[in-house]
Amino acid sequence: MSRRKSHIVTSVVSAAVLAAGALFMTGCNKQSKQSGLSGSGPVIVKNNVIVIDTTQYTLVSSSSQLAAGTYVYLYKPSLAAIRHDADLTTGNIIIGTTGDGYLRKITSSTNDAGYITLATTQASLEDVFQQGTVTFSANNGTSYTLAHTPLASTTTNDLTASSGSLTFTGSAAYSLQFANGKLGAVSISSPEASVLENMILQASATGAGSFSATDTLQFTSLRTIAWADTIPVVITSDVTIIASVSGNSAGAFSDTFALTSNGSMALIENYSGGAWANSGSFTPNQGMNASVTPGAQPMNTQCTVTALLRIRLYGQTASQITVPLTFAAEGRRSTTTSDWDIAATLQNQAIITENAAIFGNIASDNTVLTAPVTNYATPYQVQKISGDNQTGAQGNYLAQPLVVRITDNNGNKQAGVPVYFSVTSGGGAMSYYTATSDAGGYVYGYWQLGHTPGAQTITVYVRKADGSNVAGAPVTFTAN
Repeated sequence: MSRRKSHIVTSVVSAAVLAAGALFMTGCNKQSKQSGLSGSGPVIVKNNVIVIDTTQYTLVSSSSQLAAGTYVYLYKPSLAAIRHDADLTTGNIIIGTTGDGYLRKITSSTNDAGYITLATTQASLEDVFQQGTVTFSANNGTSYTLAHTPLASTTTNDLTASSGSLTFTGSAAYSLQFANGKLGAVSISSPEASVLENMILQASATGAGSFSATDTLQFTSLRTIAWADTIPVVITSDVTIIASVSGNSAGAFSDTFALTSNGSMALIENYSGGAWANSGSFTPNQGMNASVTPGAQPMNTQCTVTALLRIRLYGQTASQITVPLTFAAEGRRSTTTSDWDIAATLQNQAIITENAAIFGNIASDNTVLTAPVTNYATPYQVQKISGDNQTGAQGNYLAQPLVVRITDNNGNKQAGVPVYFSVTSGGGAMSYYTATSDAGGYVYGYWQLGHTPGAQTITVYVRKADGSNVAGAPVTFTAN
């Protein structure tokens, strides 16, 4: 280590060039690469900033020491004569590229037989740069395939992602403007972040029970070292896909839900004059469909799949983009009739958080963008298909059956729904007064006219578990 900045930088650059060939760093799916960093206008570094020369000083602190801010270095014997070098003294700022990097302010230092121990506190980029505009970018993405992936399982309840995929692409471009040793303005843009999710969820139970689980489906990390003047900026981008599920059931059921959400974001966040201003767009395109067990026992199922991009500078979180896709379903069943229904919701969000402490003495920011809720409901609607306004002889059956069809709110057929026929005028009769929709969602009723002259009516009811009518109900048929 030398007090001359040129000597320090030469050593670090040499080490960086040697490290540039390493494509992987230790850890789960971690990658490392070197990239350039540019700034508009001359960048001036404060004169108390010291870049640790890793060819001469080896960081040997334990994890508990690092957590306490204690940085212990083993230095080469050739440096014994300068181990009291004023570079490592109280008030100076040290920058290291080991691991995820570090940016610390020295509060005290101790030298002892080849080791130097520094007590430190967290520093910021405002402690490093005196003047100029520093720009850099962070990018990451990941894809994950779902194939019979168990999200939660107990002896009675199970939630499985039988198929699907998740693709996340995230990026952030930073521009930091320093003047007179202070951070004056920040611009952060995420022009092309997107989350594409397609899942088939199978929720089932063989009996009463509950489940709850949170799992990390995938984690990737990309490490970049960029340069601003003589300063290495260590950038780590972590992408995590997390599934959090819970639910319960009163008995057996088996439901399948198809979920899609293709969301794109174009976000710009600017800080100046002591305040953040946000602009951009969040465009989700989501949908839901289902195949459910008619008349199943009551149940609740919740599932949130979250894509999380965390950008760290020197190991400290700078920005975070969180995109949770939340699905919830409730199945209900009447305690007095055969009526039942299922209601489900799907919602996407984008949560952007700037933890500005690593930039400098400015406020942090949090922005939440929420998409409209997508709803699913079944049985949702009863439609009159045919059989209305027939003419027949008193006391005889009409030539054509009365036909209604039951659908969900996407217009898809729904089997297994109770349908009730009621004679409301004319004194006639039905071949049966309660029927259940078939595989095509249809119910056929045969009407025997009464002996009362004139118009006669039949009313058809379809209800949810709470007794309320579905859309389109009641349906009235008239005959003469």
